[in-house]
Amino acid sequence: MCKGDIVIKINDSYLGIGDAFMNLGKDYNTIDDIRNKLSEDIYKGREALVLELVRPMKALGVHSFDIITMRTPDDDCKVISILLWTDCTTDSSHSTQAGYVLDVETETIVGAASWYSAFFVNMKKPLIGAKFPGVKKAAETAVAAHKNIKEKWLTVVGWDCMVMEDDIVFFEGNFAGARTPRRLFMTLNNFAEFMFNYFWPFGEGNTIQPNYYT
Repeated sequence: MCKGDIVIKINDSYLGIGDAFMNLGKDYNTIDDIRNKLSEDIYKGREALVLELVRPMKALGVHSFDIITMRTPDDDCKVISILLWTDCTTDSSHSTQAGYVLDVETETIVGAASWYSAFFVNMKKPLIGAKFPGVKKAAETAVAAHKNIKEKWLTVVGWDCMVMEDDIVFFEGNFAGARTPRRLFMTLNNFAEFMFNYFWPFGEGNTIQPNYYT
């Protein structure tokens, strides 16, 4: 029997569309109430997880740290970026109104994610300079987890975690190949490194070359 607030997640849901948040005493009281929820069309034929709903630090509100790890050609794994999605308007971080870039070594917010989407260009930036102790350890945990994944084709993983009152908790992991292209635009140096190492006519032996058709 569930004894608190829960979240229902569909394993193959897209962008959290299948997430349902249910508060004990308000949205459900018994197991049958949860079963009735799972009988709705959106859940039919899909595997769903019923999980305990954990709450973030009150001062920060609903948010998520987006840690991207990538497998390198020498079979190592490294952190590509850490973003903070915050100022959320619902129980899901998909309602974020502000995105920040965090430096993993100093655990400090160093800039806004204005490069990610035009939506964030004019966002307010009160958290720049804020420190989040424990994020570096969380990143190290994500790297270690990625190294232990036996499926070598899984080159990029997105790890979602949040700050609680006394700890940082991971709540989701995702295939993250689609998340990587925008990271090229984080800084001018990032873009230059990509262009001169991987894009035709630059690079040596590993460039992406155009196909010409007659």
